[in-house]
Amino acid sequence: MELTEAGIDWSEEWKRLYENSSIAMRRSSRPAYWNKCADRFSAMDNGALGRVRAIMEHIGLDSTRTVLDIGCGPGNLAVPLAKQSGSVTALDPAQSMLENLEQFALREGVNNITTIPKGWEQAVRDGDIVPHDLVLSSYSLIMEDMSEALAAMHETALDTVCIFWFAERECFGYDKFWPALFGEKYSAGPDHTILLNILNSMNIHPFVKIFPLQHVTRYSCLDDAVQCWEDSLYASGAKHREIIREKLLELLDTTTETPVMRREVQCAMTWWNKKKA
Repeated sequence: MELTEAGIDWSEEWKRLYENSSIAMRRSSRPAYWNKCADRFSAMDNGALGRVRAIMEHIGLDSTRTVLDIGCGPGNLAVPLAKQSGSVTALDPAQSMLENLEQFALREGVNNITTIPKGWEQAVRDGDIVPHDLVLSSYSLIMEDMSEALAAMHETALDTVCIFWFAERECFGYDKFWPALFGEKYSAGPDHTILLNILNSMNIHPFVKIFPLQHVTRYSCLDDAVQCWEDSLYASGAKHREIIREKLLELLDTTTETPVMRREVQCAMTWWNKKKA
């Protein structure tokens, strides 16, 4: 699939779209945010098993292969992949995410995961990264220079690089709240087509699979949901809280024992084997 157009710096286009997205402009400290929501992410069903199945179907793992999981979060992929591989190195700058991962691994009887409490760019600069058979990034492309980051992933992989990202300009449900809260339309970040253009400009021509995933978040009660969304939206004050509550009454499934939010996401799995890229 050739998407590259002459004269466009696609890495800069990715950076522009990401930095100008509505939520990125309000999210001041990334590690602080991810630390705060680690427990919520651990409890969320975000389609992880579907992504693991896709990896096993299209790439495969066995007890001899090593995996590097960039931006591993609470281990939703790292732990099940560790059961299928020789070892996993899990990388994340948010300490709370890694603590949740370690607890998850302990519950599952998994002991072949090594954690590194750093982001990708910092770990590369510090020399913490060694070659792995599979280099994986799942919804974690939050780097300053995307071309440089992808080149480092390519260099680190002994065999395969696999990236999961959004197949459309994903709004995370924020667009349902944004106009009423802030008086403007929600602006989303880049989708996977920008990623493909960056890779093509690097003479890397990957495989791509698009498939739907359902993200399910369960809340203990309506007040819990309101607090979660207030934090995620960087909203504050009684007026914002009431807007969020009213919108949640429209969006939540309240027919279950506790409120549930379901969201359909189009996932893009992009991968390449270094010998065939």
